[in-house]
Amino acid sequence: MEDGTFEELPYASEDVSSQEFESVTGELCITGPHVMLGYFDNPTETAKVLIQHEDGRTWLHTGDAGYIGSRGEVYVTGRIKDFIVSASGFKIPPKEIEDVVCKHPHVHKAKAVGYPDDSYSQGELACVFVVLEDGFTDSWEQVEAEIRAICASELPDYKQPVRYELIDALPLTPIGKVDVKALREILTA
Repeated sequence: MEDGTFEELPYASEDVSSQEFESVTGELCITGPHVMLGYFDNPTETAKVLIQHEDGRTWLHTGDAGYIGSRGEVYVTGRIKDFIVSASGFKIPPKEIEDVVCKHPHVHKAKAVGYPDDSYSQGELACVFVVLEDGFTDSWEQVEAEIRAICASELPDYKQPVRYELIDALPLTPIGKVDVKALREILTA
């Protein structure tokens, strides 16, 4: 389903191109007898995710972004709220950037986040926070240049990170997920 609408998106072709990816990716929604009835004692949150559509059925809005392949296989590409939305409107799944950055042999972890693009009233730029392997002794500037080269060769221009930040450890939320809000605060401080 297209983000922000109830429009059903087409199935993706066998080999999804980067141009087609944008037109087939949206929020994954499910319906049927297996769907939960709601969150326990929390009607407000239930109303946000269980929504009746024009077809008369109640659909669970998962919050997951993804697409459905031509044979019906489901691909999860990230979370709807985690997308980095560029000024030109492209939705960039952070995981795509992180997977490329993690190809560098010295990168232990990476987390891509969006931060405001001061050149435009709307839109974000991509920044990657990088945690290096223990015992790393080379120059960060050299590794950053190598990571930039990897990204330039494997990501289209609109998905290129603008900024790379070295960090000792990724901040975590109380439930152990990467604290994206804390990372964004580092960028705007």
